[in-house]
Parts: sequence; C-alpha cells; structure tokens
Amino acid sequence: MSAFDPPPFEDAPPPASTKSPGAPVSAFDPLPQPQPQPPQPPTSYTQTIKSSVPMTKSEEAKEIKRRERLAMNPGPRAPNWPKCRPCIYHNISDEIEVPLQRTVRALYYSWFLVCVCVVINCVACLLILTSGKGASPGSDFGWSILYLAVLPPASFFLWYRPVYNAFMKDSSFYFFVFFIFNFFHIAFCIYATIGIPSTGCAGFMNTLDIFKDAKAEGTVCFVATGFWLMASIIHILLFGRVRKHYRRRGHSFAEARQQALTSAARSDTGKAVATAAVTSAATGYARQYDEV
Repeated sequence: MSAFDPPPFEDAPPPASTKSPGAPVSAFDPLPQPQPQPPQPPTSYTQTIKSSVPMTKSEEAKEIKRRERLAMNPGPRAPNWPKCRPCIYHNISDEIEVPLQRTVRALYYSWFLVCVCVVINCVACLLILTSGKGASPGSDFGWSILYLAVLPPASFFLWYRPVYNAFMKDSSFYFFVFFIFNFFHIAFCIYATIGIPSTGCAGFMNTLDIFKDAKAEGTVCFVATGFWLMASIIHILLFGRVRKHYRRRGHSFAEARQQALTSAARSDTGKAVATAAVTSAATGYARQYDEV
C-alpha cells in the first residue's frame, strides 16, 4: 500500500438498515417471544389409571376424583379418629382405592359389630350376676368386663388397622398380620358363641343354664349368643374375601418376610441395632489384630 492510498474502510458506506422507517423497535427483537399455550387438561385425566383390581367406568371416574383430592392435599394428615380423642388418621374414601372400599367398609363395620357384641355380653353377664343363677356368675361378669375393656382396642389395632394398611399400601406383610390375628379373633368369637360357664361369655351353654330358672335373663343371653354367632359368620366370610384378594394379587409369605426385614432395617431401632452390631464386630476385629 502506497502513502497516497486512503485508509481501509474509511470511505466505506454504512450498512443498509433492514428496518423500515417508522417500524417499532419491538418488531425487530432478535429474541423470540414465548407464545401463549392452550390450557392443558389436569394430569389425572391424561394418565391411565393403574389400580390393583379391575374397575368399571363409574369406579374409574370416582378413583380419578379420589386421586385429585389426594394431589390437592399432599403430606401428612391430622388425626381424625376416634372423634373423642383423635390419635390416627382414618378415611376410607380418600386412602383406599374405590373398588376396594366396599370390602374395607365391611371390615370396619364388622369391628363395630364386635364392640356391640362385648357390650351385650357384659349386660347379659350382669343379669346373670343379679339373678344369682349359673355356675359362677361373679366370674362370668368379671371376665365380661375384661373383654369389654380389651377386645375393642385390641381387635382394632391387631387386625383391622393392619388390613386397612394392607389394602391402602397393597402390602403382603400387613395382610399376613391380619390373617394371624383375625384367625384368633374368629376362634374367640366361636368360643364366645359356645358360652362355657365361668368364662365370661353369655353363649349357648350359659343361655341354656340360665333360661331354665330366669326367663328374662335367659332371653338377653340368647340375644348375646345370636350376636356372637353373627359376628363369627361375618368374620369368616370377610376372612375368605380378603384371602381371595391376597391370592389374586400374587402375594406370598416370602414377600411379607422381605417387607418386614426392609421395614425393620429402615426404622430407627433397626438402624441402632445394625450400628451396634457393626461397632461390636469392628471392635472385636481390632482386638484380635492387636493381639496378633
């Protein structure tokens, strides 16, 4: 380049503008603006409902509404049962799948039937005591008081609550717990229906013994016998229905044992026991190493 040549690009014309005169600046924004999207239907309507049992169209619609209620209120729920002093959360309509709610409600009502049975049984044994009849009226009344105090809470937490959790979580372990304790509960109902004297059960044998000398007291004992018999039959039928569902779902004892071990390992007590075992093993190994 000679000394008389002009500097490069000195006389180069400015680049032509692509903007039209009078056009707004926002029209030439290089960043694309988000376009409004059409409203999407709720997630629950766009997903296939997966259930542990087949459902009809009406049951599927109710199941969708149930899951929407749960999605709107996630997290732990405040205790609502019993009404007098709530200690647990109990809501069949929200926590149990719609096709299974009928079975769980039947189990719940059967627990109420047990409560009615022990109340009528206690009244019948009180009448036996006041009549002075029977082999040992004092023993009958004392045992009936014990049944009234122990049987309702024990049956609720030993077999009803486990089967409630079993249907809610589809858990083999909870089903297995239900089968064990409900079996003994059915055996007790049959035992109370027989009504051996001096056992606190105003059943068949006690009714026959009292009815000969005290018609009114014997009639109340007969009513108690009928309630115990009805409770036995209902619980046997419900036991069979739960077992049928258990087998249809493909649960097994091995699965229940594995769930029990997993739950124990995740609990605070299980972690503490595992930590203590590892610490003890490490300490023993260190001592053996030091001795060598």
